[in-house]
Amino acid sequence: RSGPLRGEDLLRLGRGLGEALEAIHRAGIVHRDLKPGNVLMVRRADGAGLDPVVIDFGIAQVADDVRLTMTGMVMGTPGYLSPEVVEGGDVGRATDWWGWAATLAYAASGEPPFGRAPMTVVLDRVTRGRLRLDGVDPALRPMLAAALDPDPARRPTQRQLLEGLERYSRGEDVTGVLPAGGGHPGAGARQRAGRPDPDDTRRQPVVDPTRGLPRQPGLVAVPPPQPPRHDGPEGSVTPAPGPYPGPAPTPHAGGARSEEH
Repeated sequence: RSGPLRGEDLLRLGRGLGEALEAIHRAGIVHRDLKPGNVLMVRRADGAGLDPVVIDFGIAQVADDVRLTMTGMVMGTPGYLSPEVVEGGDVGRATDWWGWAATLAYAASGEPPFGRAPMTVVLDRVTRGRLRLDGVDPALRPMLAAALDPDPARRPTQRQLLEGLERYSRGEDVTGVLPAGGGHPGAGARQRAGRPDPDDTRRQPVVDPTRGLPRQPGLVAVPPPQPPRHDGPEGSVTPAPGPYPGPAPTPHAGGARSEEH
């Protein structure tokens, strides 16, 4: 309603979302669906502007948690789901920083970075990195474009993005903090030397605080049903194999329980 965010309003959004992501990741959670619709702007107690609050953890997951969905099902909003989520790849902190950049791009321009089109078209643009940042301040555009790269290994790290935002606030060139040649400066040498870069958030998963704790008993992940095979005589149908090769599991005394993801 009020148009794109400019100046201090945009900076407060970027900084606030960065603080929120740091807290979320420290808790061992990946939000996976950071987008404008999941950010509330709340007036500060002193009345001096608005601060962002991240909401809706409907498709968030604890690191390394396995979740099954029906084949072909898309959970989230096209245009704000990262390429690795769309393609079923590894999800980590870099996924949420991709959403940070997409949300900032929308806030700075008033337009979604991958346009408005049918879902399949938007998802294709996301996975190919075909974005438009025409309405974004040219001084900020290179950093957001780099952060929205479809390959997590080529994206700037958390530290680089936050430093770039501060450079932008001072009117300095943001490209000085961006990775050169599609990689984190010096990361390759540190990895080869056996010293992983603690700031390299692109492929590094968050830490699962529940690792080693006993799982809740009685919950069974059931694969989605498979369609019947038409491999018998013409007109006949061979039933698809069930998810269990042996006898069906025995329900609990208190009744069968299921968990749908």
